[in-house]
Amino acid sequence: MVTPSLGGAWWLMLPGAAPEPPPDWPVIARHSSGRAWLVGEPGPVLTAKVGEVKAAAIGDVLAEPGEFADALHRAVAHRDYDALTGFAGSYQLLVSEPGRMLAYSDAAGLRRVYTARYGRAVVAGDRARVLAAVRGAGPDPEWTAGRMCAPAVPGPVRETRSPYEGVTPVPAGCRAELAGEQPAGITRYWHPPSAEAPLRDGAVRLREALENAIAGRVRHVGGPVTVELSGGLDSAALAALAVRAVGAEQVRLVTTPSRTSGDLPWARLIAEHLGACHEVLDDSPELFADLPNAVPSHTDEPPAAVGAARLAHTVSALARAGSRVHLNGQGGDEVLGAPLSHLGLLLRQRHHGAVRLLRGHAALHATSAVELARHALSSQPHWQWLREAAECLDGDVDPIRDAVAWEAYPRMAPWASPHARRLVTDALAVSEVEPWGERTVHAALARVRTSAAAAATYGQAMTALGGPPVVFPFFDRPVVEACLTVRPEARSDPWVFKPLLAEAMRDVLPEALLARTTKGSYTPDIHRGWARHRARVLDLVRSPALAELGLVEPDRLHRALVGWGAAGLPPAYVTDLLTLELWTRTTDVVRQEAL
Repeated sequence: MVTPSLGGAWWLMLPGAAPEPPPDWPVIARHSSGRAWLVGEPGPVLTAKVGEVKAAAIGDVLAEPGEFADALHRAVAHRDYDALTGFAGSYQLLVSEPGRMLAYSDAAGLRRVYTARYGRAVVAGDRARVLAAVRGAGPDPEWTAGRMCAPAVPGPVRETRSPYEGVTPVPAGCRAELAGEQPAGITRYWHPPSAEAPLRDGAVRLREALENAIAGRVRHVGGPVTVELSGGLDSAALAALAVRAVGAEQVRLVTTPSRTSGDLPWARLIAEHLGACHEVLDDSPELFADLPNAVPSHTDEPPAAVGAARLAHTVSALARAGSRVHLNGQGGDEVLGAPLSHLGLLLRQRHHGAVRLLRGHAALHATSAVELARHALSSQPHWQWLREAAECLDGDVDPIRDAVAWEAYPRMAPWASPHARRLVTDALAVSEVEPWGERTVHAALARVRTSAAAAATYGQAMTALGGPPVVFPFFDRPVVEACLTVRPEARSDPWVFKPLLAEAMRDVLPEALLARTTKGSYTPDIHRGWARHRARVLDLVRSPALAELGLVEPDRLHRALVGWGAAGLPPAYVTDLLTLELWTRTTDVVRQEAL
């Protein structure tokens, strides 16, 4: 086996019983016996040692070495290492002590950990693709079938399966305990905070968390910082705080404009207000362009194929700007808001503003207050929702019922085979995954973790194309916790767009932006690109690899795509199909990388 060539960081943690890694794998740390403990090219890593106990924080851990060492001393004294996950930033934590090792995924799901057998031992790593290469594994049918669901992979599938057979995820907020040849034991170490803070207190905490997240990363990079500026409030907040941290002369704002969304004037307003250099990529390729050549390889999960050419174009722009780190606002929508199910809690508590909020949200969702209340007051337990979701993969679900559910109801693509449907149905019907709290908390975390998985793939794809490290501050644990501590009715106001972030950023962003109530959409761009590149895409999926896996019915797929247009299926079905299909073809490379 050769050293993985991923175009980015990777690591493996090896118990003493694991086979010695190939000689060309870099060794970062060793067991007391001299055998390799941590191997790979992990990027930023903070290590400490107390006696025979070793710890490593990998990623953006915003702490000084002395702070980390002191925390390890305290953890060893209590034999409890969970507190080592509480520093600002976003990172994985690894601990080795005599007889066992611990590997922690982050709380948001941006920095996942996976386990797999290597020889007789169970090892851990941050890249599912590396562990798949260790095993010579191909796609996992259950996960791949789940990836064919819209709007997202069902939570129980994401928590228990990875894209590769024999490679098991450590869910967000969980740690894996490795002990020789025993299967990894999974335990939740993180629990969401109580949502009791008022808006103003939460805004102060959020502002502090975002300032620390950005300043801690950009002040020492030694070169320009770039920000993906969409024109929305989330990316504007990151841009403003980056300017405050290092000065406008060190910040470059980059916008890939939609031809129809109307976001570009807002991006120009923000750039002018901040006084930072702003590059508008007017010559960005259309969606669906340059397929399959533009799609980056070596990502753990399928990268968004429809915009792959645009991503490569953005990477070129960042290289011209000399970017040392790139800030991206993905996750803001999911972290800042609250699911509509919180209205049920307010109604049960006879909250003094419940009826007013109910009427406002009902108007926003084009339904009646009575209908919204009926669904929000549902006492359906999580296990019952799982069984119901398993039964209606192909059925229509009332959109209001969907909006207040434990998670968004998964719907299978119409071209999915009966085998694919059975895989997802069985996964939901027999799932024993416990919820992360009451319905509003669980639903909020499900959205955050779905978005974090997409962000992780985006970051891997950009790095594979030669881009700078990508930072997603909204997924930092202190930022997530700052939002979750605020009462949900304050985070989700039908008359104010993203009230928590607006309050937190009131002194640094234009008042017009804070008052904005619209959000851009790329759907028209999708249909414009489809019209231009339709013939090429149809040719690409004429003999789908997904059909060879028994997951797609080719004839139904072809008929559906030939007739697809703006009045047909939601675009996510088509874009996700293309993404999954092109990625599936690259998994043969994983087998070739194996011994």
